[in-house]
Amino acid sequence: MHHCIGLSGSVIMSDPEEFPLLFRNRNVNHIEIGEFPSEKSFNNFLGILNNKNVTFGLHSPLYRNQSKYDLLEKVQHEPEQAWEQFESEVKYMSQLGAEYILVTFLILKRKKI
Repeated sequence: MHHCIGLSGSVIMSDPEEFPLLFRNRNVNHIEIGEFPSEKSFNNFLGILNNKNVTFGLHSPLYRNQSKYDLLEKVQHEPEQAWEQFESEVKYMSQLGAEYILVTFLILKRKKI
């Protein structure tokens, strides 16, 4: 089994200005990140990543304001849209060599009638 030390991009809120902080410690060899503010910022992250010996995983969604919790039921987006987005991300991340894609589910508490 391969073990590594990973760091979450949430510690910098996926702020492009702070990307270098994620790569500062040589003991960290994996970054989990998502909710990039733009495609440009994601490409910037990939540029830094490609110059380091570091793997990455996506914490879906790839970009802010996309579906985050809607795969099971509508929170902000229709589930059909959420699944299309997720399937597109899986394909794209696979092409880029992501180790995994993490999805967080939110189940709204339903009131009993």
